[in-house]
Amino acid sequence: MNLGLRIFVVSALLVTVAAEVYIVTMDGDPIISYKGGENGFEATAVKSDERIDTSSELVTMYARHLERKHDMILGMLFEEGSYKKLYSYKHLINGFAAHVSPEQVMGKLGSGSQIRPSGMAQHQQRPTQSSLRPASSPR
Repeated sequence: MNLGLRIFVVSALLVTVAAEVYIVTMDGDPIISYKGGENGFEATAVKSDERIDTSSELVTMYARHLERKHDMILGMLFEEGSYKKLYSYKHLINGFAAHVSPEQVMGKLGSGSQIRPSGMAQHQQRPTQSSLRPASSPR
């Protein structure tokens, strides 16, 4: 299942259940670099010397669109109530942070995904597969 996701473990939380925070980056442009092409959404990209108007209708519509996609992916992957979406990243990257257990992630994405317990530095990117990466930890 290629959903265009790259998942990064950020930190371990919770006391009773071993769950971690994953940052998921998705295929598709964030607001700052979106040049158009998705049906119903005009370009929001700006030149490097321009500021983006985050309150404009174009930007807010595309931001809501990205958030809906994030929620849809979470809903497809995990049972309702078994995860907590912490944040949707829309402006500089397209992705989200979610609190889920490693078992949930492995159960849904399987062994085709990569988990590198020793940190991000040893991970090799595979553009056509989802990849799971834990936050790097000091040695």
